[in-house]
Amino acid sequence: MRYLAIPFAVLLCAAGCSSENNFQSVNEKNKVGDLAISGRACDAGFDTWVDGANVYTHLIDYSGRIYKTVETMSDTDGYWSLSGLPPEDEYTVYVQHGTTLLSSFTVTLGIDSITLDDPACSPPDDFKAAVVTGDYDKFGKVLKQLGIDEYDIINGKTGSSLVQFLSSEVALRQYSVIFFPGGHLEEDIIYDTDGSDEEGIVPQVLDSLRNYVDAGGVIYASDWSYDVIERGWPEAVDFLGDDTIPDDAQLGIEAEVTASIEDSNLQTALIMEEIDISFDLDSWPVMEDIGEDSYVYLSADIPYREGMETFEISNAPIMIGADYGEGKIVYSSWRQHSNLTGDAKELIDATIKMTTNR
Repeated sequence: MRYLAIPFAVLLCAAGCSSENNFQSVNEKNKVGDLAISGRACDAGFDTWVDGANVYTHLIDYSGRIYKTVETMSDTDGYWSLSGLPPEDEYTVYVQHGTTLLSSFTVTLGIDSITLDDPACSPPDDFKAAVVTGDYDKFGKVLKQLGIDEYDIINGKTGSSLVQFLSSEVALRQYSVIFFPGGHLEEDIIYDTDGSDEEGIVPQVLDSLRNYVDAGGVIYASDWSYDVIERGWPEAVDFLGDDTIPDDAQLGIEAEVTASIEDSNLQTALIMEEIDISFDLDSWPVMEDIGEDSYVYLSADIPYREGMETFEISNAPIMIGADYGEGKIVYSSWRQHSNLTGDAKELIDATIKMTTNR
């Protein structure tokens, strides 16, 4: 095969010559400057300044094409600075951590460099939580130790009060997140084992909860409240035992485990990949696997008992999440209030902030 040699100047002319064939440098289209935009990176989900966020903006030439990307990384306190920017132009700045886009915004530069005000790195003012009370997890204690003093209590031990709340989408949608710590009433509310739910309360409650999540709400359940997740979103997680029988998964035994932190955002927030978790009850729900669209926050080797024999599931999920519509569900098989010390407390704080967008 023969090749046609084309002079380099001709190639350049093809890209940058005028109609009169006068040579014009492509670089004349590119703007130059030495100004800077400086700011600070915040992960509002964790309410923390972000170390190692990738901050970048694109430089656009006079014909509207991107000819350069200016980027930098935030420091340990979240501060960053994009330099070498031409004056009197508009820039869209992107702040990204890992695969998560934390924010994007437009800045107009005049003839001087600018430093932006710190973004609001605190819980949104409209955050509102509800706790369904029960027997097995003192979740009010958990929230208070995490600095969440304002939340509404829903009596989970009185059937009429619980039904009235859970069956009303209007009531549910008052809240950013609803916590189910476990031990609340479930028969004829979450499930019907004997056919006594003649009024159809169970399907009404489950539909109401699903619609609440689809509209942007968060269900955060733990321990024995797993039936809320298993009945409401059966495809999200596979529990041990027969999924059609209430409480059939409660085969876990008392144990101290070292859990793997599977979620990269949690690893970054906690600066660790493993954490000790306490299962302080002699029976609790065991998860075997997750659904196709679910994800694992924590996993561990889990002991359980069937009859007189003890078994173990390797790398079993012990905290999972799944997105539905605009909202999400979160479930941990361990009790929160029995893990309110040391690193585990930091884990609970981080997961609640992350999953509820505080």
